[in-house]
Amino acid sequence: MRLKKFRVANFRNINDSGWINLAGTTALVGRNESGKTNLLQALRCLSGPDAGEALSLTRDFPADRMRSEYSDDLDVVQASWELTDEERSELAEILPQASQVSEVEVVRGYSPERRVRFCGQQETEKPMERA
Repeated sequence: MRLKKFRVANFRNINDSGWINLAGTTALVGRNESGKTNLLQALRCLSGPDAGEALSLTRDFPADRMRSEYSDDLDVVQASWELTDEERSELAEILPQASQVSEVEVVRGYSPERRVRFCGQQETEKPMERA
C-alpha cells in the first residue's frame, strides 16, 4: 500500500490540516512549533506503537478549544491508501465483493478504534467498518 493523502484535525495545535496529498517525495516545511511533528504523530496513531492506545483529552486535544467540543468519536486522522494489484487480488480472495477496491480509507478518533472504508466497493448497509 502507498499512502496517497492524509488529513489531521482536532489534534494538539492542529484544528484542521486539510488534505495533504503525497506524491513522489514530500517534505514538511515550516517554522519551529508550527505542527510538523504533530502531523506525523497523528499519522502514527493509525499503526505503530501508539495505535492501540486512546488519545488523551489533556495531552492531545487542542488547548485553545473548549472541552465541550471533545468527543471520543471526534476524528483525528484520516488516511487514504492506494492498493497494489497484488493487494487488490489478495483482498478479493478474502472479500469477493471488494474486487473493485483500489483504495482504502482509514479514520481514527480519540478512541483506539479505527474505521475502514473500501473505496470502489459496492455499497453495503455499513460503508465504514470498525477495526
